[in-house]
Amino acid sequence: MKIAERVKQPVKEPHIINLTLLPVNDADREYLDRFLGEGCSAIFSRGYGKCRIVSTHFPGVWRVNYFNDMNTLLQDMIEIADIPEIAVAGIDDIEDACAGLKNTLEWLKEYPVTENEPVVRMECKVCWWVYDPVLGDDVWQIPPGVPFSQLPDYWCCPVCETSKSGFMVIDEGNDSCKD
Repeated sequence: MKIAERVKQPVKEPHIINLTLLPVNDADREYLDRFLGEGCSAIFSRGYGKCRIVSTHFPGVWRVNYFNDMNTLLQDMIEIADIPEIAVAGIDDIEDACAGLKNTLEWLKEYPVTENEPVVRMECKVCWWVYDPVLGDDVWQIPPGVPFSQLPDYWCCPVCETSKSGFMVIDEGNDSCKD
């Protein structure tokens, strides 16, 4: 199997296996899923359509999936590379991220510290992602302890980019539910 051969040696040139173009059935995909496993790194991108990139148990082997707006799988690929090509940020992306970090830093400097405020978990009505103030938000660099009501105006769901108005209360209390 080409994957097994490639992981035994350092990745010199990226290699892509486009499963969409091969006669692969559901049983084949299940076997590949079990064989490759799922690693601890995942990237979701909307730069050129919806893309999900997941590391496998093999260093330098990635599953790359592209979806349409209805979340139908368009392309299913295995990429053997240090970092998949689609995940490499361009200079514009880095400049945007830098500006976003500056905004967040300014907001954090002005953030009012509140104590003994009840923990209110909020759920996105579109993708069901949950904002838990005990955990904060790694994507937007929101530290633990920031209540939903105190999030900056530019904040949106880190998964589907829904604005704050697209969230609903799912529970209120003194503790969060850590998974």
